[in-house]
Amino acid sequence: MVYKMLSPQYFEQNNLHTIKNILILGDSHLVGDFGEYLHLGLHQNYNCDITSIAIAGAGSMHYVLTMTNFCCGYKIRQSCAYDTLSYGKIKVIESKGYGDSSIVAPQYGGKLRLFLPAVNPDLVLLVLGSNYTNAHQELIEIIRAYNQKIPIIWIGPFKRANIAMRLNLIKPIVKYNKNVHLIRSDDIIGNDSIMMFHFEGKSAREWANKIVERMFQIIK
Repeated sequence: MVYKMLSPQYFEQNNLHTIKNILILGDSHLVGDFGEYLHLGLHQNYNCDITSIAIAGAGSMHYVLTMTNFCCGYKIRQSCAYDTLSYGKIKVIESKGYGDSSIVAPQYGGKLRLFLPAVNPDLVLLVLGSNYTNAHQELIEIIRAYNQKIPIIWIGPFKRANIAMRLNLIKPIVKYNKNVHLIRSDDIIGNDSIMMFHFEGKSAREWANKIVERMFQIIK
């Protein structure tokens, strides 16, 4: 499927023109098919530029510290508002398929606080919480230091073992920080096994498309 942006007139008529730039931060699910389909879905439905940083194995702590390729690969994708995109054709500006402890986004020293003003987002999405290395509030504070009022959407973990514990670590962040929203994933797709399975193909697309649909209830 090829995704082309809707017309500027559509966005003006439906008051969807306030979001010009989206930044997505996530873990290995964002590296893979879910990240690809999420990017495509956002591109189809928002008139904006999109940048994503996906680090395999990452928790929120890995975006608070110097971002490094500590586990098994990473990927930075980027698209412009009026690009025509299809699966596998989103521009990858930096990636590795294996871990080597190198710095992610080395031109910014691997520092999210320096990367944020460079991409200048109007909306930040977090695809984090499945892994246990958490610094949730510290990550919010870095984003807020860039822009106190920027909306943040936290895409909750899929259904798996200890999902309640994972969600309970995110919910206070949503409750006590203004303009932070949680979109849950555990009722969309998931696996109760203790093993982590990375969703591909139709399952990843279903997950991503449902997230974009739910976003429209929050951000227009």
